[in-house]
Amino acid sequence: MASTSSTSAYTTQVITLETGTTVREYANAAGQVFAVSWKGPRPPDLSQLLGVHFSEFRASLQTPVHGDLHRHVQVQTSQMMYVGGGRMNNMHGTAWLPAAIPAGVSPEDLQ
Repeated sequence: MASTSSTSAYTTQVITLETGTTVREYANAAGQVFAVSWKGPRPPDLSQLLGVHFSEFRASLQTPVHGDLHRHVQVQTSQMMYVGGGRMNNMHGTAWLPAAIPAGVSPEDLQ
C-alpha cells in the first residue's frame, strides 16, 4: 500500500511493507530523495533503502557505535546521518543526506 503527500519543500511517499513496517521516502522538488524513515515491527532492508550509501553505512558500523540502553544507534558518515533503534516489534529509524535537505526543513521534520 502506498500514498503520497506534498509540502512546498518536499514530497513524501508512504509505503506499508508486508511486515507491517511503514516506510516514508522524502524527495525534494527536483525529485532527489534526501531522506527515508521507517517505523514498525521490523526494520526494512537497509541495503535497498539506503542504496548507494549502504556500503559506507555498513563500514561505519565496524567502528564503535554510540548507543544507549534503549538500543538507540546514531551513525554519521561523510554523506549521511542515521538514527535508529527501538525494541522488539517496535523499530524505527531515519536516514538523511544533510547536504540535500531543502531549506527550512530539519531532520526532526522527517519522522
